[in-house]
Amino acid sequence: MLILGMGDKKKKAQMFVKLVSAAGTGFFYVKRKPRQFTEKLEFRKVEENIGNLEVMKEGTGVEWASRRIL
Repeated sequence: MLILGMGDKKKKAQMFVKLVSAAGTGFFYVKRKPRQFTEKLEFRKVEENIGNLEVMKEGTGVEWASRRIL
């Protein structure tokens, strides 16, 4: 009989990242990204609250926390 532990599970091939507006409005998108892709994502997407094309950059948790305080 084979008993599998918690460490035996396979890691997911993709992860979710948050793309935050570079304009500083707090608008964001959530995208899937392969784990092997190490570069930061950057897209031009329409910001629904202002209706313009804006640059959306992949952020870190520290950037999100600082924007909530301000």
